[in-house]
Amino acid sequence: MLMLAYSIASLREREHAEARRSVGDRLEERSCLMQQISHLQEAHSSKSRLLAMVSHDLRQPVHALGLMLGRFRQDASSSSLRIDIEAVNDVVNSLSKSLTMLMAVTRLNSGQVIALPESVSLERLFMSLANEFEETAAASRLQLHFRSNDLSVTTDPNHLRTILVNLISNAIKYTPQGGVKVVAKLAATPNTVSIEITDSGIGIPASELTRIFDPFVRLHFRKASVDGIGLGLAIVKQTADLIKTPIRVESVVGCGTTFAIDLPLGQQTQLSGTPMPNTYLRGLRIVVIDNDETVLESMARTLEEWGCRVIAANCWEELDVKLGMTVSPIDLILTDFHLDAGFSGYELIKRLRKKHRLQIPAILLTGDVEIRHGPESTATAVVIAYKPLSREKLALLIYDTVSAHAVQQP
Repeated sequence: MLMLAYSIASLREREHAEARRSVGDRLEERSCLMQQISHLQEAHSSKSRLLAMVSHDLRQPVHALGLMLGRFRQDASSSSLRIDIEAVNDVVNSLSKSLTMLMAVTRLNSGQVIALPESVSLERLFMSLANEFEETAAASRLQLHFRSNDLSVTTDPNHLRTILVNLISNAIKYTPQGGVKVVAKLAATPNTVSIEITDSGIGIPASELTRIFDPFVRLHFRKASVDGIGLGLAIVKQTADLIKTPIRVESVVGCGTTFAIDLPLGQQTQLSGTPMPNTYLRGLRIVVIDNDETVLESMARTLEEWGCRVIAANCWEELDVKLGMTVSPIDLILTDFHLDAGFSGYELIKRLRKKHRLQIPAILLTGDVEIRHGPESTATAVVIAYKPLSREKLALLIYDTVSAHAVQQP
């Protein structure tokens, strides 16, 4: 009996020892796994910081270069000079699009982008998109049609615009003839609006539909001459996930493709009936602040060509002196985010509004991917836009901001 008890005790001791070794091994494996996860997270964070830094450092000069080229295109008298300028402009546009794509992916991958839903007039949004894409479509001899059916949706307007801009751009890019239609209509599901982007382009094979939303994928059957880095649809997918809307795709090779998203029906918004930017900007008094002299000069000259009255300064002290020489009201503040001496665009806007005792409409321009719409921009009613901006996009941004402010006034 004593031997049996001893054997059982020895067996239990061996089992306990084995269990302790197993637990120790698992703890060690877990520790190694946690270290690997930590290294991967640090690598991802470092990659995001590098992309953000490169994007910011490149976007400033590209923004200034784009504005300067816009002036040169208008001033060029010789046909050969115009051809050269157009070629350079195409390169700048391509670089600008690639930087915009990289910045969008960096922001989405950071996990810090949020959605701020509101009621969005599709009529107003479609008007803005039509102005943005009509020249591109006309250059490709394509018909471009928008139909909103006077509907509104409840969603984040900036994220919705990102989705539509990428889908429309892709549709035009891969449609050799025919046209592109963007239509909003009531869906079969109650209180839901479906937005469809349909083209008569080359289509997508069924075997490739599962890959089109992957980053850096450029499908082999599409034209190699078309510019892009394969991020447009990846951004569409990530942004759609952010606003919690699925994407439907139907395509027939040689006939075309339809992308569709469903969004909650929003409250109807009254259109202001304001004129287009090329007439509305004339006479606006705009304060422009940027600590980069090249960007500041390019912005000021561009606005003056549009008939705006511009007060340009590279810091608060210079601006304060210039504003002291006039009593005319300010229609818009247009400022960079990072100013000298740690002074931010937010602080300048708040100080200027306090000085004039008015909620002056304001646009914050930045090339920094870490600056995003959030509580501070919402609380201060500031529109955030990312460099580089083309002349056309800048004009539309100013028009939308000033006209939206006018509609909100009692």
